[in-house]
Amino acid sequence: MKEPIDKTVVKLLENLKKKKEYMKMLKDLALKQKLILSDFESGGSESLLDILEERRNIIREVDRLNSEVYGEKRERELGNADLAERKGFPVEALELEREAAELAKEIYDIDRESMKIAQETVEEIKEKIKEVNLHRKSKDFYKGKGKGFSGVFLNEKR
Repeated sequence: MKEPIDKTVVKLLENLKKKKEYMKMLKDLALKQKLILSDFESGGSESLLDILEERRNIIREVDRLNSEVYGEKRERELGNADLAERKGFPVEALELEREAAELAKEIYDIDRESMKIAQETVEEIKEKIKEVNLHRKSKDFYKGKGKGFSGVFLNEKR
């Protein structure tokens, strides 16, 4: 037997409110991630991994809520379609969906900025590695660790 429509609408609104809260948490974590990446040299790799794991868990919960609200097949069909076109959806639910979509866009923008910072950090690390390798090669060459050859200078004047 199916649930009454009122119970279904209440459950829908509860799930969408939970989704919105999860999206707020994701945004906060994305901002923390960006902050850690911008000051990565201070040793934030462990906290960055913790944030990424926490984000992954929240994303799983959001996916679970989406599948409860829309069903797995319906969710794939909707994609990023205009949410307001659906008929029979409560106005409050549409508003919650719109707010969650706005949060998702903000998270996306923050993540793009984080990716840019991460790429810059990788390039800086590559440059430092190049410098270290060049220094090591010049030091080895200066000390004579090249190919294992040694030379003797002959002075013909005696």
